[in-house]
Amino acid sequence: MARLINGLFGGISGKIGNMEAYVLNGATYLRAAKKKTKVAPTEKQLATRARLMTVNRFIDSMTTYVGVGFALFARDKIFSANNAAKSYQFKHAVAGEYPNFEIIYPEVRLSTGSYPMALNPAVSVLDAGLQFHWALNPMDNAYTSNGQTMLLVYCPELQKSHYKIGGASRYSGTDSLSLPDTFKGKRLECYLSFVADDRKAISDSSYLGSLQY
Repeated sequence: MARLINGLFGGISGKIGNMEAYVLNGATYLRAAKKKTKVAPTEKQLATRARLMTVNRFIDSMTTYVGVGFALFARDKIFSANNAAKSYQFKHAVAGEYPNFEIIYPEVRLSTGSYPMALNPAVSVLDAGLQFHWALNPMDNAYTSNGQTMLLVYCPELQKSHYKIGGASRYSGTDSLSLPDTFKGKRLECYLSFVADDRKAISDSSYLGSLQY
């Protein structure tokens, strides 16, 4: 059964015969409904599912962050920002053989765009979090220098992320991220992005490396 969203002139969501309708970015799309099968999956299918599960576990810990990070890339597309982020990691940031897949953290991209990336980024440990640093770029103009930070750390042991969006201004050269006590003593993977104040531009994310907190 399908459901009308916002009345007769809104979108349609649900199943119509052998088709499924869904709404994305204000537009309605149709796709063939998934059919159940009794055929056992092949090893290649199992490997794809395991690879995807590895990506889902990683990205699902940071949905709001990648929602901003891939929003411009997914705009006016038939996929969401979250799906775009997962697709990128699936293709570029996973290694291993079935059933043992793992995220390759230096290859991860958590935001993507043409806004200038961080110049010589680095990170150091504080008592209650991390301090992020980057060099001021002499090529920056008023638009790029007024952008804001997006900071994220991922803890592989806990399979959790901690982040903030819309932090310090780019021209400050530094920003800090407070972390929960559960991250103490754990290895952390660190990332930094810049987003324009008007959210109309964003940088590719920078990987700052792994550290022990």
